[in-house]
Amino acid sequence: MPYKCCVPGCNSNYNSDAPHVSVYRFPTDKIRQELWLHKIPREDFVLSQHTRVCLLHFEERFIKRYFEYPGAD
Repeated sequence: MPYKCCVPGCNSNYNSDAPHVSVYRFPTDKIRQELWLHKIPREDFVLSQHTRVCLLHFEERFIKRYFEYPGAD
């Protein structure tokens, strides 16, 4: 089951019939973590190892994509 987005009002990955949306873990760096938390309007929000934010909340220029092909030498 895919992770769901923690941003209020976002329904990414809640409907199994809808296309899957990529999600990202919170940064481990405390400064970046605080920046992310500041952008998410949730009171009394507690991060966990399962907390994710979906692709829809980032500008394309901030997303790094890596593609790997098994067996490619």
